[in-house]
Amino acid sequence: MIGKFKEVQFNIENQFATSNKSSEELNITVFDRAFRKLTKENSSVGKIFPLYIKIDNKCYVFGIFALSCSGSTSFFLELPGNMFFDHITFGKRLDKNKAHLTRLAENGHKKVSSLSLDLLSNDSFHAITIIIQDLKLLKMAPRTVVYPSVDFKKFELLKDALSTKGTYNGFGLLEVAGSSGPVIIQIFVIPIEFDCRNLQITKSSFAQFAQKFKDKELLDAKRHISCLEHEFQKEYKFGIVACRYPGNVNCPFYFGYAMEKNGLYFNSSDSELDEQVHKINKKTK
Repeated sequence: MIGKFKEVQFNIENQFATSNKSSEELNITVFDRAFRKLTKENSSVGKIFPLYIKIDNKCYVFGIFALSCSGSTSFFLELPGNMFFDHITFGKRLDKNKAHLTRLAENGHKKVSSLSLDLLSNDSFHAITIIIQDLKLLKMAPRTVVYPSVDFKKFELLKDALSTKGTYNGFGLLEVAGSSGPVIIQIFVIPIEFDCRNLQITKSSFAQFAQKFKDKELLDAKRHISCLEHEFQKEYKFGIVACRYPGNVNCPFYFGYAMEKNGLYFNSSDSELDEQVHKINKKTK
């Protein structure tokens, strides 16, 4: 709404949401974080693409892809606890294999650590793995997404971030089948010509949990595969695979990725996270 301070605010209604609360009422931060990063520039800001996940007929918020006009991508996750990074940055060139974790700093953004995207036998690159057994760690998808108020002068720029030619860009909804067991979500970076139907769950980032997942059950699990192309570059796209593993792995929450020179894997929830990551980073320097 436009007020005396000449500001405008965007609210998006999610008709699919199983919660009646707004993003503010649910204390969801990912919309603010993605929006504020894109609106720092006075030029065209790119596109915002939210990603949700449906489990047991309930919808949860997972993250946001912010597609920059430069060709790079910032992926913001709504994760439990006090995370040590704000978002994951992917460069605009696939052959450069560049990605890193980014945190907020006093003078802007600062790189936390580099990611080495794992090249798999099917020519896809694995980026991150998230395993969630305790669904209470996820936040419900809001009925109303309340974006921050901004100067009215940026109205057209921000409208372009949420819509294309007057049509709302929409969202991604991962629908996970199965009635029990941990949910596995993997993000891949893949060549633009790659057929997303060839994506499979990989255990390369499961670390010490790999032996808890039986290959046959993992292969037989019904996969949900989504694909997101970048509007401003044609080098690569993102593949997202989600499934439910029929078993107990005794891990409420797991986030795994590979650093440029050292592997960094951890599993935790809530307040333990910062302490564990600090210790692991100290060992790998």
